[in-house]
Amino acid sequence: MKYKLSAGLILVATHGRGCWTFDLNASLGIDPFGQIPEKFNLAQNYPNPFNPTTTIEFDVPEIAGKLPRAAVQIFNILGQTVATLVDGYMTAGKHSVQFEPGNALSSGVYVYELKYKDRVAVNKM
Repeated sequence: MKYKLSAGLILVATHGRGCWTFDLNASLGIDPFGQIPEKFNLAQNYPNPFNPTTTIEFDVPEIAGKLPRAAVQIFNILGQTVATLVDGYMTAGKHSVQFEPGNALSSGVYVYELKYKDRVAVNKM
């Protein structure tokens, strides 16, 4: 018996007994079209200006079945870290995180950054 995994399908062939396919995506409830982003992306936070919370969305693509490490941090205009929202291994897919600064932040300009592997993306809040 031989088998092959291709695009979420397991193809099984036996010696003289037939050929079968099994759709992993359907049985696991995974939609292979559009669920896992092809590239890394950091979206603009919303609502902007935020009061009292803001949402930051980012995409983490798949890397040969590995869990990539990602970090989302917020910095003030002096480059000082104000908050670390994410710092760890992430599953591939679309993610969002909420930032609730409370009264800890003064008025001013803040930026947020996504680090992923050797890439960095920065947006202004």
